[in-house]
Amino acid sequence: MVQTQHPPSCTLRNHWNDEVAFRIKAVGPDCLNKIHRLSTFTIVWVRGGQGSLHTDFSCLQFEAGDMLFFAPYQPFALRSNQPVEGTMYHFSNEFFCLERHRQEVACDGILFNNIYAPSCLRIDSKDTAQFADLTQKMFDVFASHNAFAREDILYSYLKIFLVHASRICLEQNESKLGISAECPLLQQFKAKIEQHFTTRRAPSDYAKMLHISLKALGKLTKKHLGKTPGDLVTERVLIEAKRLLYLSEKSVKEIAFDLGFEDQHYFSRFFKKNASISAEEYRKKVGTVASIFA
Repeated sequence: MVQTQHPPSCTLRNHWNDEVAFRIKAVGPDCLNKIHRLSTFTIVWVRGGQGSLHTDFSCLQFEAGDMLFFAPYQPFALRSNQPVEGTMYHFSNEFFCLERHRQEVACDGILFNNIYAPSCLRIDSKDTAQFADLTQKMFDVFASHNAFAREDILYSYLKIFLVHASRICLEQNESKLGISAECPLLQQFKAKIEQHFTTRRAPSDYAKMLHISLKALGKLTKKHLGKTPGDLVTERVLIEAKRLLYLSEKSVKEIAFDLGFEDQHYFSRFFKKNASISAEEYRKKVGTVASIFA
């Protein structure tokens, strides 16, 4: 497939702090074989080449036609020994607030922050044309010498892009969304995590609830999800911590208590170990809904 040549990178920055609000760039050698921990939401659309995607708790293979999604400060690495072609899209919470558009876009927990499914969509030829058109329009906005309403136009294109991706994800089979209907035990495990993750963090506790051995539970999650039971519980706690930092004005101490941590310092160590950034810095960099709505 012959692809349109685009500039290496186009960036819209916040006028008040000069940080990235929105960026679109071609996938190049600088994007491969290194760990990324970005303060923005990130989408990678692979148009050519193949390799392996390594995230904080899982690994999967990617190839041409795949679209990958990462939440702020979620570590990921695209590893390949061959050139990979495609496009990367970055946007901040302040540029496009997922919470504000939760009902329309519905991508938080589906495209981003979904611990039960790979952060990967397979884009077919029909949808490829639509995403390619949107991508071209985003680059065209930057190419235009007229900067009038540039931010609003990019915002609109990004919203259409996310709505379209969310629809595709919801239409794909149950296994793509995480728990297969053929594995009710995993459905039960997911339900138990949702019910008890603030009070129970030991994988052995969940094995007892499900009346199976910890070894059997581990084999089950590894086979279907590529993760250990402990990974799933840890990820669920971490996602909730990020949401509380983002959605509320509660202090870090209050959030630690809400998540079942008796010691704020233990929570802070847990967050920094798994997010590679302190809770205070995460809130500062990603922002809060209250500040975005203000």
